[in-house]
Amino acid sequence: SLVEASGPYTITVSTVVTIQSLMISDVGVTLNIANTLTVVGPCEIEGQVYISHRQSFTFGKELKIGGNLTLSDGILKASELPGKASIGGVFVVAFQYSWSSPVIDGVQITAHGGINWKGSSRSHTLVLRNRGVLEIPQQTHFVMTTDGTVQGNDGLVVIDGSFTCRGLATRVTCRFASGFINNGSVVVDKSTLILAHRSHNNGQLMVERGGAASLT
Repeated sequence: SLVEASGPYTITVSTVVTIQSLMISDVGVTLNIANTLTVVGPCEIEGQVYISHRQSFTFGKELKIGGNLTLSDGILKASELPGKASIGGVFVVAFQYSWSSPVIDGVQITAHGGINWKGSSRSHTLVLRNRGVLEIPQQTHFVMTTDGTVQGNDGLVVIDGSFTCRGLATRVTCRFASGFINNGSVVVDKSTLILAHRSHNNGQLMVERGGAASLT
């Protein structure tokens, strides 16, 4: 089905929906996934996408989002591995509860607007399953200012732009139990960076204000 919509407004998926294809061509439209959405074939959304707590968005092989993608303790999954998701805006990783985690399942995400880790005073975890990948392109940024972990032994984080682990009021710990490849720059500022799995540093690593980096 082809959805032609004009915004600004929100389309909410509040029940279990499976459709053959999805095309939302207006940048003013937000797709709010409040249940389970499965798109079997082509999927292109020019506006924003919001996946809420424990809800899921499954696409086939390729997903294109023109605006921001907010994964708020939700699940983004590809049914054909490896799935590729291109995010034109910011990939917002948000956490509603300490006992649940957002999940990237079988998806290689390229975040052209960078990654915004919206944590809290608690430590939160982003889970990469089935060789999930986070790619930070050149000229874009991934910043963590709260305690957090990226989990997934077969997952991978690739920094071609920059990654910053920065403590603000208090010191923070950023832990990667996935693979971690730095081809750009990494700044560890008033914080501890733990690379607990396989890691490769081909770029710059800068430690500031009593920061510490640990490769185990």
